[in-house]
Amino acid sequence: HAYGRAIDINPRLNPYVKGDIILPQNAIYAPDVPGTITADDPVVRAFSKRGWDWGGNWQRLKDWQHFEKRAL
Repeated sequence: HAYGRAIDINPRLNPYVKGDIILPQNAIYAPDVPGTITADDPVVRAFSKRGWDWGGNWQRLKDWQHFEKRAL
């Protein structure tokens, strides 16, 4: 984030989840709620097309809100 290579979108609907840790607290990932980012979402396709990775694709944790620019 500090280097301008990452952005988070709507963390209340798209939280960071690793085991029992959910940030922000009390956030819920519910794909049926408008504003929740899913794998087939236009925002995922748009970022991916421009060389960004989505935290929802990660294996060891899910950071549904997170997009980061791939290293050159």
